[in-house]
Amino acid sequence: MEIDLTAAARRADPEAARAWLSDQRVFISSAMADTAHERRAVAAAVEEEGARPVWFEELGRDARAEEAYLVGVDSATIYIGILNEVYGTMLETGFSPTETEYMRARERGQRVAVYAAAAAPEREGHLRRFIDRIRVFVTTEDYNDANDLARRVRRRLHELAAEALAPWVKLGDYVFRADLIDDRDDAVLLHARANDDVAYAIRAAAWPAVGSRARAAYVRRRRPRW
Repeated sequence: MEIDLTAAARRADPEAARAWLSDQRVFISSAMADTAHERRAVAAAVEEEGARPVWFEELGRDARAEEAYLVGVDSATIYIGILNEVYGTMLETGFSPTETEYMRARERGQRVAVYAAAAAPEREGHLRRFIDRIRVFVTTEDYNDANDLARRVRRRLHELAAEALAPWVKLGDYVFRADLIDDRDDAVLLHARANDDVAYAIRAAAWPAVGSRARAAYVRRRRPRW
């Protein structure tokens, strides 16, 4: 069985979405020289949606800056990149802190969304090339100002919640929408509303293997008799 957590999903139940977001830590990545307003707006939006913002302004100063960047990324579950005109100071790796953070988030399989300023006439060349690269791989949007960015981030957080809570599931020849995926330490519980064919396929998949821990239960909707 395959579960696609990135496919477009229907809107999640608001209470379930907020519960999911309460477990998320959102790393805010950008060149601080030209995104101060945007960073504050995004941090406030993340908090108001119930998640925890992780940003350099609140990280400890015990480690070197280069290490603190990655410690913050490693502690997060979602990466939000904000790109305006400044690429940032080159580190020893040959990349800016923002691009380094982005690469780390991708390596760790985090959910990634990047926003680029719509009006950036003096955007540095390194940043232009960075944006061109990431547009191929991740969700990227343009934003007009800090308020517009905050609105887009709120929407994306709820989309991520919907993708996590109600993804597409492929079982053999059948594809259906799950209502809930509960990923626990020792089991994954899948709740879905499906027709009889899909219900029988799920039951068959859980039944044959001797010693299998898979279990399936379903309720068949009865048609009323007139």
